[in-house]
Amino acid sequence: MKKFYSFLFAAVALVGFAACNSDSTEDQPTPAGVEKVSFKANIDTTKTDLEGNKTIWENDDVIMIEGFTFKTTDGKEFTCTQTGCSALLKKESVTAFYSHNNDGNVDSTAGTAGAVLKATGNLNEGNLSFQIMSAFLKFTTAVDVTLEGTNSLFSAATVAIAKAGEHYVAINPVEATLSYSNGGEKIKEVTKAFEAGKIYNLGFLATKSGWEISDGTPFLTTETADLFVAKNVKLAATNFCLHKVGDTTWGAGAKYGLVNGGTKNENTAIGLYSANWSNDITISNANTTAHDIYFDKANSRLYVLTVGKTPAEITAPTHGNYYNVAGTMNNWGSNIDGYKFTYCGDNVWHLVVDFAANAEFKVQLNNGWGTCYGHNQIQSGVGRDLSNGSDNAKVKTAGTYEIWVVPDHGSEPLYILKK
Repeated sequence: MKKFYSFLFAAVALVGFAACNSDSTEDQPTPAGVEKVSFKANIDTTKTDLEGNKTIWENDDVIMIEGFTFKTTDGKEFTCTQTGCSALLKKESVTAFYSHNNDGNVDSTAGTAGAVLKATGNLNEGNLSFQIMSAFLKFTTAVDVTLEGTNSLFSAATVAIAKAGEHYVAINPVEATLSYSNGGEKIKEVTKAFEAGKIYNLGFLATKSGWEISDGTPFLTTETADLFVAKNVKLAATNFCLHKVGDTTWGAGAKYGLVNGGTKNENTAIGLYSANWSNDITISNANTTAHDIYFDKANSRLYVLTVGKTPAEITAPTHGNYYNVAGTMNNWGSNIDGYKFTYCGDNVWHLVVDFAANAEFKVQLNNGWGTCYGHNQIQSGVGRDLSNGSDNAKVKTAGTYEIWVVPDHGSEPLYILKK
């Protein structure tokens, strides 16, 4: 099977092998009376956006020329010894065809190996220059997906792609409608004209996450863990919150919102807090203008962005103070690496931390003991109303916990929630 190596997006072409004549295999003489026609094959560089340094043909690859089979045993030269093949040398022009299955059929899931190649040339010159007749889809996915195409997929109307890092799928270069789904649920659909020899980067094929906006708009996964997105959406209302899919009850962790309600700006980082008393977020034009809305759960932030923008383009919020956890897990603050809270914005700090059973800790302001929050009754895995100067906080059950510090919330400045 032919392979293409080092595919990247660039207007650089595959460079083929140099041409040579049919006498290059002198160590394999042709028996008397047997015809033999040989040539070298390379990829034409004029119609492709694929980048690579060479074309590699594998042993037993087959090229068909007007009913004659040419096969390579050295990965370089294609040879035919069928009776009558020498008549091809008398023709001014021949048409050669290569496909993954060498029978005119192409397996989409073979990726770049599924390319259709076609050449027209004169065999007396000892080489043929092939053009790529397929287009390619490039994407990554962390889940199983199903591609469905109209006139675009070679092998079938639908192609199942098992989860993996990177995929190339060969497709028919026509105008087509292509969609993908996960678990039988369609995620995205696009209609466009595909051109032969080009790679179309679909990016990361996402699935629905376990989170949604309160009007029912789902967040999709992204390549970054705990970063979710709802793209190009107009919300049902200007005020909204976030919650787990199906979890609309009021209770700890059911709702992500603001510590203090109010209107927030587009294209900024909005600090979120998860508690049963969090407040709705208001974006004044959220129900009239489409946005790309990102939920950065890892950093407890929301981004309501102009379509096309990403959180990486938004300056992360900063604060003059910081908070950290000091406890039995880090020798009471002698080393705070990994135990420092992220500043989310809007006077909210957030930390995800692992606690052993019966761990004790306090939350310090700026790694000091002048202001340090504790509580002596965190036994069920969830607690709040930790006060400055109180006893050590004690965690009965081992596990991963989320902690928020919200100084603006008066008598309840800290909240801990078991993940």
